[in-house]
Parts: sequence; structure tokens; C-alpha cells
Amino acid sequence: MALSLLIILLVIGISAAAPELTRLRDYDWFRRWVGSLNSRLELNVLWTHGLGLLITVGMPSLLVLLVYRGLGGAIFGLIGLLLSAMVLYYTWGPQDLDADVTDLATATDPELRQRALSALGASTAADEPADRVELVFHQALKRWFGVLFWFALFGPAAAVAFRLIQLLADSDSLSKQLPELQAQAARRMYEALAWIPAQLMTWALALAGDFNAVSKAWREHQASHGQGLMHLDLGFLTATAVACIEYHDVDEVPDALPREQIAEQALQLVWRVLVVWLTVLAVIVLAQLFG
Repeated sequence: MALSLLIILLVIGISAAAPELTRLRDYDWFRRWVGSLNSRLELNVLWTHGLGLLITVGMPSLLVLLVYRGLGGAIFGLIGLLLSAMVLYYTWGPQDLDADVTDLATATDPELRQRALSALGASTAADEPADRVELVFHQALKRWFGVLFWFALFGPAAAVAFRLIQLLADSDSLSKQLPELQAQAARRMYEALAWIPAQLMTWALALAGDFNAVSKAWREHQASHGQGLMHLDLGFLTATAVACIEYHDVDEVPDALPREQIAEQALQLVWRVLVVWLTVLAVIVLAQLFG
């Protein structure tokens, strides 16, 4: 766990200090891989089933696992450390969240604003403040926290698996290359893999923000579904994040926080949540060392 924390801090530092290196996070190979599988296995029963994800995502993840297990112990574990750092950096993102939020906040015309919204995953114009909070927090879950959680728990192969599942679930161009059952399975799998990190983000947000507001919003969202915790809807993340940000309609309240700054304030909260996560990991490491 100590090495995992060291790698995580290293990757976060590099990502923040050298955002131009995001170009190294290229997933064109995965698009070609999915297209090749679809053309070769189009009529295969396993491929047309949801279990086809074992091929689409399982094989690249297995390859990473085998390389890590085979070479990780070389040179007193240094190769394993480097491989883990490279994989985590590659799966982090892929785009720079800070840069995308800054582009949205500083967009001076509708075209630039729409381009910035698209970079944050918005399919339509997200002009409402709550929409922008939702974009930032869900992108943080996809780009940072989901990868971080599965990497810390199971290592680099798990980080790769999460990223590839997320790409399949989010990318229309990728999902169109998959059989419908497999595309549906990818979306459900992403929700399942993101559920625990999203819950942990929520409770870290309670510590980093307004505990009463977060816990109230979380309980109200769960009650509204009538299923308690037994559902994979991730809307609670948006509900709790919005509860921590005070905003009003700028047309009604002259001194309200400008709409352009809503995303920036949400990003500040995301960074505070990340600090809470890293603090908890550090406490776990210290407990292991001195326990």
C-alpha cells in the first residue's frame, strides 16, 4: 500500500505539472482492437453475449497482469514500480480535467463554450449550474477516482480494466462496434465498478464540505428510489455535490456566483475530496507500518 500511495502521488504530480503529456494517453489501439474483434467474431455466440467483455476488456487487462507478474520483481521490484506508475499515468484522465474546466470557465463565445462542454462529456448544452456541477463530479469519477480506487485495491490490471470499461460505456463510436448485449453489459459494468468509488467520493465530500448538507442530500436521493442502497444509479453524487455549492439565478440575485465560475468551484471541491482520499490512504499506510 505504501508503494501504491507513492505511485499515486507521483502520477498526480506529473499530471498537474506537465498537462501537455496527456497526448501519451492514446486509446486508438483499443478502437482498432474492438473493430478487429467485431469483424472476426461477428457471428460468434460468446461475442454477441455480454460475456464478450471477457475478450474485449479481459484480454488487454490479462496481458498487463502477466507482464506485471512476470517482470514486476526484477531489479528488486523497481521494474514493477515503474510499470505500475506508467499504467496508472496512462489510465489517469485521459484528458486533463483542470484544463477542461478552465476552458469552460473562460469560454468567451457560444462555440468555445460548447466545445468545452463537449470535452467534459456534455451531450447537450449544460447551462444550468447543477448541470455543470454534475459534469465536473462525474468526470472526476471517470478520470480520477474510479481508476485510483481499483488501482489501490487490485493493481495496474484493474486500473486498465476500469478505463476500458468506461470507454466502452461512454463512447458512442466504440459501443456501435459492439453487439447490443455487450454494449449494455459494458454500461452496467461501468455503473457497478463506479458505484463504490462514487459512494466514497460522497462521504469524502461530507468531510471536505458541508456534512449536514451532503448527508441530507444523500438520504433524500436514496429514499426517492425506494430501494435503499440496492441500485446502481449514480445520481446521488450529483445531488450531494450540488448541496455543497451555493448558487442562485444570476438574473434574480445580482451578487450570485457567476455561472462561469460554478464549474471551477466544483473542481475545487473535487480536489478537496482527492486530498481526503489521499489522507485516508496515508493513515492506512501508517497503520500498516506501525501496527
